[in-house]
Amino acid sequence: ATRLLILPLLEWFAYKKLRTIFLDVQRQTKRGWYVFSLIGALFYVLMTLTMNVPTTITERLEYLPAAVLLLIVIPTVYVDIILTLRQQKKMYEMLEQENIIRLQVHNMTSRIEELATADERFREERHNYRHKMKTIASLVETKQYEELAHLVEDYNETFKRTQVIRYCQNAIVDAVLSTYIKNAESKAIKVNIGFAFPDPIPVDATELATVFANAIENAIHACEKLEPEKRVIDIKVLNRPRFMIQVANTFDGNIEFDENGIPTNHEDGHGFGTRSIVAFCKLHNAHYIFKAEGDKFTLFLNF
Repeated sequence: ATRLLILPLLEWFAYKKLRTIFLDVQRQTKRGWYVFSLIGALFYVLMTLTMNVPTTITERLEYLPAAVLLLIVIPTVYVDIILTLRQQKKMYEMLEQENIIRLQVHNMTSRIEELATADERFREERHNYRHKMKTIASLVETKQYEELAHLVEDYNETFKRTQVIRYCQNAIVDAVLSTYIKNAESKAIKVNIGFAFPDPIPVDATELATVFANAIENAIHACEKLEPEKRVIDIKVLNRPRFMIQVANTFDGNIEFDENGIPTNHEDGHGFGTRSIVAFCKLHNAHYIFKAEGDKFTLFLNF
């Protein structure tokens, strides 16, 4: 009667309190499960021997406290192992987040240097502006139109070198987009963009920049597995009727989704970016969709 009462309660507790933790750890932990299973097997053998050798425990009541203690130790060890693995996973995620923040600072520094260089070039052009206008006027006056055309073309190229593409008015988001788009293009990936950011951005800029960083980095990683001519990333941002983000990329067609429709990645060092995006969406009540059709993978966020 006691076992009929206690065992269902223990099963309910394990299902409600420990199952979620265990599944979470199981999804993220790739190594150590053979040892974990071996521990369970040894516990089972030890429990069997304790309860039945040399006779059943009911005939050796003096050993009953030891058997009860063993029953307490077994779940305690399991819970401790699972919680330790979960804590390690959290620490790894915190380290990943710290690396992202450091990267964002680096992106900002690079962007500031790029803008400063462009500003310096523009000031030089402004300084030479009067002289160039006089040269153009002189060529027009003497009707040297061919030389004039070459000179104007040269001036246009000079101004293009001073131009800096701004993707977003927010400096943090702009810096991340600039860095990752350049990174993609440096790897022979064609990047198509269409940006219409709301002003102001309705979510924390640092968090949104992290989403873009993770999404584009995942897209780059997928494209690198393809031949250069097949590498394409499309990034779109809309502010009407709602704030929406779409990052799509070509990929090799190999992908797995978990029961929640979230892509899983079994490669070491990957997978945290996707979970970071999902965590961001849950925090801001955003709707997310991960979709794979043919050779195209798409991430869609709707706020």
